[in-house]
Amino acid sequence: MAILTIPLVGAALLLLIVGSRTVTADADRAYLNACNRNLTDSALNLLHHAPQNALPQLPDRTIALDIDALQIPSAQLTLTYPEPNAPTDPVILKSTCSRHRLQRSLTRLIYPANEPTQP
Repeated sequence: MAILTIPLVGAALLLLIVGSRTVTADADRAYLNACNRNLTDSALNLLHHAPQNALPQLPDRTIALDIDALQIPSAQLTLTYPEPNAPTDPVILKSTCSRHRLQRSLTRLIYPANEPTQP
């Protein structure tokens, strides 16, 4: 009797381990999606409230935003502004965050408010 129950307990433990790994992976994916939403919303809020004459004077027109206050470890958020002679070009928003072995990156084009929204 005891010899029969040991493999059954082992099979049950194996099923529990596989199930817990699936739940952990799903939780990590949900966390990364939420982090990217927070990063994107923060960048959109900044773009909405930043004055238009405060565009960066950097050679590549890219700003890496300080996101320490969001407390998202291993995250990055950059905005790349269009050239001054191309005011209808979009601002490029790139957000990246990672957790364990998973990583999510999002690139979004933000067009000027007076232009129609592009996909």
